[in-house]
Amino acid sequence: MQPDLPESYYLDNVLTLFEHVTRVYADLLETRQLDFLDGFAALCPDARKLCIRLLNRSHDWYRSSKLKYPEIESLDAAIEALARQGFVEVNAGIDKPTLLSLFTMAELRALMPQQSGWDKLRREELEAALLEQDDSAFFDSLKKQR
Repeated sequence: MQPDLPESYYLDNVLTLFEHVTRVYADLLETRQLDFLDGFAALCPDARKLCIRLLNRSHDWYRSSKLKYPEIESLDAAIEALARQGFVEVNAGIDKPTLLSLFTMAELRALMPQQSGWDKLRREELEAALLEQDDSAFFDSLKKQR
């Protein structure tokens, strides 16, 4: 049986770690590391939670609509705070293959231009066909999806 953990246990653990590192090892840290710790400390609680959640994920790119963290009261405000402090980039330049990877097959099929036979393609084949077609209106529509 797993123990009942507080909703923000992961943030509490990180804050304990950061406080210890700052207290004991501040003289060994580089300026950019100290700047990160200072910037993180200045974030609102929701932004801190989102930052830690994103750092624990395996990819570099995310659609905000796919981020589901019930302990974060305002995801949009947290994203804005992280962007203001330089922790994330919103709507940054993204290459087309990476953009396609942010969508499920069902989402791509629903958004893509209707092409005969494309509904039978495997993911790799569909992505290759979409990249080859290079339909800028289609890729622009993907960028507008949250």
